[in-house]
Amino acid sequence: MNTKRRLRTLSPLKSYPGKSSGLRNQGSRDREPAWEIALSGDLGDKETDLVSRIVELPRGSRGTIYFDSPGGSVYAGLTLASLIRLRKLNVAGVA
Repeated sequence: MNTKRRLRTLSPLKSYPGKSSGLRNQGSRDREPAWEIALSGDLGDKETDLVSRIVELPRGSRGTIYFDSPGGSVYAGLTLASLIRLRKLNVAGVA
């Protein structure tokens, strides 16, 4: 029997990263960043120090991440991006 199956979700799927309305953080543009993190060297799969530092940041806070890296693990980059999004951090990345 050849039947087609459909995947149904209860909520609409959102694109990654979520679409910005442009009005989200206009008031915070004039403030100084509350924190700074510097990353240098290759990003590896076991960046536990980096993950713990991001988790400790106040939710929704504003800061800067400085990158001095030739690259590294895709999984480490996805982890970094996911944590920033889940914690709703307002980040300026400087390479």
